[in-house]
Amino acid sequence: MAAVLPEYPLADPATPPIVIVGSGPAGMHVAAALARGLPGTPRLVYGDEPCEPYDRARLSAFLAGELRWESLAMDPALLQDPRLERRFGCSVTAIDRAARNVLDSWGRIQPYSKLVLATGARPHVPRIPGITLAGVFTFRDFGDAQRLIARRARTRRTVVLGGGLFGLQAARAMRRSRIEVVVIEHCAGLMPRHLDPVAAALLKEHVERAGLRVVLNTGVRSIYGDTRVAGVRLMSGEDIACDTIILATGLRPRVELAIAAGLPVRSGIRVDDQLRTVDPDIHAVGECAEHRGVVYGLAWPGREQAQAVAAVLAGEQRIYQGSSSGLDMQISGLPVFSAGRVAPEQLGDGDHELAYQGRGVAQ
Repeated sequence: MAAVLPEYPLADPATPPIVIVGSGPAGMHVAAALARGLPGTPRLVYGDEPCEPYDRARLSAFLAGELRWESLAMDPALLQDPRLERRFGCSVTAIDRAARNVLDSWGRIQPYSKLVLATGARPHVPRIPGITLAGVFTFRDFGDAQRLIARRARTRRTVVLGGGLFGLQAARAMRRSRIEVVVIEHCAGLMPRHLDPVAAALLKEHVERAGLRVVLNTGVRSIYGDTRVAGVRLMSGEDIACDTIILATGLRPRVELAIAAGLPVRSGIRVDDQLRTVDPDIHAVGECAEHRGVVYGLAWPGREQAQAVAAVLAGEQRIYQGSSSGLDMQISGLPVFSAGRVAPEQLGDGDHELAYQGRGVAQ
């Protein structure tokens, strides 16, 4: 069922643009790809954050003091494109599929020719007693990074909940300021979605040499303190005193807008091999999209989806068959690579494992 929208003046409907909801990496890559594939077509991008688009994948380097803000900015040439209208600090609040327009938080009804949802994901906040105490932070966007930079001057020990990619990046960034950092991961190894036990053990050894403490195979029972964080109590019974907690406990696709518009959603907004939703005029890409049952929580699948949807909108017969969930990057200075099924529970009866280890590297 289409959303019921209040009466507001229409924006210029003469040439409805392709509207992109989301100014994160996936949304801006759609805008850039459309500039190449459909250079004469008007485009409009909405972004919740008031700042110019930036590379979220490099926020940990900004938090660590290794990059200036200017280094995170998107290609300025894209933002100067006369066919691209930008509404940053403005969110889309409803979609009217029947009328093919959206309502935004500035009170405008904006028609679209095609709509691309790149709404991204938000940090998962677990239901732990004490989670609302002062001193608990998420690490997802520029505002989070700014708050953690301010926090560094006052924290003595920081606990990071989650030993995945984002948790380790946040932990390394905080450790750069000589802060005591403890990483807590409920699984048996670090980065359990990407590394097998051997590689996870090598990574643990490496980050511990860099000064991090790693606690595995246990979760947090509660966060204690009066009005501010004083520590965490683990399922194992151990108490760890701290004054700051960073949540790196996963992401949840932002699908509320799609649900309200009647678009099918499971874990993410369900799309076909052209990244189309059940509505042929609405596509979804990035962390909010679910393709063949998979929601990708990494940057490069979003870029690949952006390229594919731009080609489809330009009239190409493009088929998106999915992206690799592998990893090839540096974590705390250690090259980390993974591909295929790596966790023991992912292996099937017919799968075989081959291992080679030399010079401190497991392959």
